Amino acid sequence: MRADESATEETPRAGGTHRLMAGERGRTFILDVPESGGKGAPLVLVFHGTSGSARQARRDFGFSTLVEKYGFVVAWPDATCETNPDGVRQFHVGYEFQQSSDVDDVGFVRVLIDHLARDPGIDPGAVFATGMSNGGDMSYLLATQPQPMVRAIAPVAGTMMSSWGLDTMSFRPIPVMAVHSRDDGITLWEGDPQNRDGWGAYPGVETVMELWVGGLGLKPFPEDGQGGARPLREGLSLVRWRRSLDNTELKLYRFENAGHTWPDYLGDAGVSTAEEILRFFQSHR
Repeated sequence: MRADESATEETPRAGGTHRLMAGERGRTFILDVPESGGKGAPLVLVFHGTSGSARQARRDFGFSTLVEKYGFVVAWPDATCETNPDGVRQFHVGYEFQQSSDVDDVGFVRVLIDHLARDPGIDPGAVFATGMSNGGDMSYLLATQPQPMVRAIAPVAGTMMSSWGLDTMSFRPIPVMAVHSRDDGITLWEGDPQNRDGWGAYPGVETVMELWVGGLGLKPFPEDGQGGARPLREGLSLVRWRRSLDNTELKLYRFENAGHTWPDYLGDAGVSTAEEILRFFQSHR
């Protein structure tokens, strides 16, 4: 992989579309940098879902208005249209119908981080990932690499594919904040271990949580009681695990009937989901 800096457009820092070369492909991303600059700043990667785009994710997920408040540089990568048979944008996360594609989105992210470490100078040791659906899958995929590039992740309505997730039992201490609804009709709560829907086999949410709990050696928060689920509001509860060695933790915001969506807020109506995610990332810098 290589980054061709000459391919990057001179565009405004606030929401400007940039281009770089990752391997032999030209790739695009949107970038927001706080007015104080990005030197030494943490980076948040926000991945859109299938058929979405960087611009749609920037408009809908709410991070762009928080750049100044939290001092994060935020990048929204664009997927290509080469990984999906319908020709829509989709990150390559190992779906069954993606197997013939040679798009390397993990490599693209590596090039992007290297590029942003030079300009505007982000801290490559403080990279975080979040995303919705296919973008949530991408967040999990980055966290389960042999040499992860991310310090913490916050997948929304995402999962890990059985082809790579079930064998990842020895995780590095990467905190996870997951958001999922029991009635999600796309990324099913119970998973699709037999691949009935044709996307490829994937485990249910509870199995994914068990994999992380076991891999990281986590225990339930004792203050959350025997059941482990703390009600936040009607239809939403929080389940938490942590380990005593450090501040590594796993949080699951469990909705009952939110569907397959990016929720406006989690526990506090005055704090958006994007801000809850940034607070989580900030606590694990």
